[in-house]
Amino acid sequence: MKVAIIDHMVNYGGGSRVLRNLLPAIKKMRPEWKLTFYANMAAIKRDGLQEELSPYLTIKGLRSITLANLPFLSKIKGAKMALTYFQRNCQKLLSPFPYFFSGSLHKEIHDLSSHYDLLFCPWPYLIQCPQLAPSIPVVSIFHDFNFRYYFNGPTFHPLHQQFLNHEIPRWLRLSTPVVSTYFMKRELEKFYPEFGSKTEVIHLSALGAETTIDPVEAKKIVNSLGIATPYLLYPTNTSCHKNIGNLLSAFYLLEKKYPSLKLILAGFGTEAVNGKPEPFGLQLSSDNRTVIGLGYVTNRQIDALIQCAEVVISTSLYEAGCGPGLDAWNKGVPVAMSNIPPFTEHIEVQGVRAQLFDPQSPSDIAHKIEAILSHPEQAKKEALYSQQKLGEYNWNCVAQKYIRIFEKAAHDKNPRLSTLSTGKREKIPQ
Repeated sequence: MKVAIIDHMVNYGGGSRVLRNLLPAIKKMRPEWKLTFYANMAAIKRDGLQEELSPYLTIKGLRSITLANLPFLSKIKGAKMALTYFQRNCQKLLSPFPYFFSGSLHKEIHDLSSHYDLLFCPWPYLIQCPQLAPSIPVVSIFHDFNFRYYFNGPTFHPLHQQFLNHEIPRWLRLSTPVVSTYFMKRELEKFYPEFGSKTEVIHLSALGAETTIDPVEAKKIVNSLGIATPYLLYPTNTSCHKNIGNLLSAFYLLEKKYPSLKLILAGFGTEAVNGKPEPFGLQLSSDNRTVIGLGYVTNRQIDALIQCAEVVISTSLYEAGCGPGLDAWNKGVPVAMSNIPPFTEHIEVQGVRAQLFDPQSPSDIAHKIEAILSHPEQAKKEALYSQQKLGEYNWNCVAQKYIRIFEKAAHDKNPRLSTLSTGKREKIPQ
């Protein structure tokens, strides 16, 4: 079977890390398949995915997004959004021009689709839904629906939100939708009830599962970032639903008892979060900082940071699942996380353990983190138990579930494909 993977974003952090695990696992289980990854080449270069993925698949750049991702545009505030808005609203005018100028991603997807047995879209957000032939199956991952909420600030620019509200239902109609938790399936059913019955749930394994770093080397990597132990780690970005403010207030309380402790934030935009915590927020400073924002780091750096952390934290209000938790459990590191349904689902379904807190209560966040810090032996025991439980569900298990969905979608559209297999759906090991 010939599969085209299409990702115009290769999203910072979790989106990219899912692909670097999932795609090689699929190829290993179906070596006869031809996988071609049509991607944002700027993001491929950013995350070093060319070297990691090229042994398993062919990587090609999407021509229609090349202009919008030229490096100089990112240095001009609002330039990329203005160009994208112009391309979307002047499609008739730009249609005679090559994809590089027109930015017609949906037409480029239409053209390449005829050469493949299936399209896999891991991030169908902010793409105009293409018109494809009825015989072409599409499987898409719908990460979450945070654009349907207002947290303590807007998640998307109003133009992006309007576009998502228009296009996501069209993508759901076109695709076999996949989500990563039962919670997210309930969210999909809440907002788009007509598509709930065809939605599949495939839980994820650890996003850094394939990375093994010697402890001495991991500490060197952490030290090279200017970080000394002990520290708490929140792999995140600065979106409103990540709820960083309440963590800063909680860290203000923790600092009184653990004056040598640091709070490290790593991820897109976090380079702006540096200073000393106050009861109501962060006093910005580059001197004597106890809250350190590293910004976006490499996969190897984030894996080392997780491996050397005292506790990995997520105070998020809304997610598909707990990516920081999955990575920490995989490395036997204690986890403290929000008591929200997509996070507690890991405990219920995958059997891992964590300290749960009310993400709206700085005092409860501080109390649950302190429960780990003050009982390190018990915390490590539970972390190692979680590591063992998560190890029972690796990326081969994830890939097998995707393969079954791909084969079923392809068979339903085109029964001539004879390489398809059938079988009962596997449960995640308990």
